Amino acid sequence: MKLLRVAVAFVTIMAATLTLSGTAQATPREGNKATEAVREILNLNPGSRQISKDSVELEPGVIVSLPPTDGADMGTHLTCEWQWLCMWQNKGGGGYKIRFFDCDRWYYLENWRMPDNRDWRDKISSIHNAQSGGSKGRAEFVDTLGNGAWHTVGHVNTQDGRSDLSKDMSSDGRNWNDRIDKVWACAS
Repeated sequence: MKLLRVAVAFVTIMAATLTLSGTAQATPREGNKATEAVREILNLNPGSRQISKDSVELEPGVIVSLPPTDGADMGTHLTCEWQWLCMWQNKGGGGYKIRFFDCDRWYYLENWRMPDNRDWRDKISSIHNAQSGGSKGRAEFVDTLGNGAWHTVGHVNTQDGRSDLSKDMSSDGRNWNDRIDKVWACAS
């Protein structure tokens, strides 16, 4: 028992010494940044709920995931699960990821906030449509023209994607990048 008390005292003294000398000072961890971002998403999106350490369900069938904090999570972040329509903030599947499950409805990107309090309109730079085929074969992406009218930016068929929307041209001659305001999932 005396040996245990001596060992505990030694560890305590060493920890205090290292902390005071600056060699073992606490530094902010990436996990803390993720926790703060999840907390902000929850605060800015009433009714949302955390479903994993880095994902929040904004409403049934709409999930946002944080960018990975290390390379180990990148593969999962780039994956678009079967029957989901996935969109990323940055090209190549980088940045925040928002995904949709339910078909035959409009998703207005202004309805959800990112941790910096911006909404999702005009923030999409890559897309993958992993929804099932059949009569519901594509997703439609639409841009607001500012005068109340809507312009179809483009479509992505099932099991297809775009990794850099700056390279995809709309019928108006402009690229798709950062122009999507609303999404129709499973458009036939």
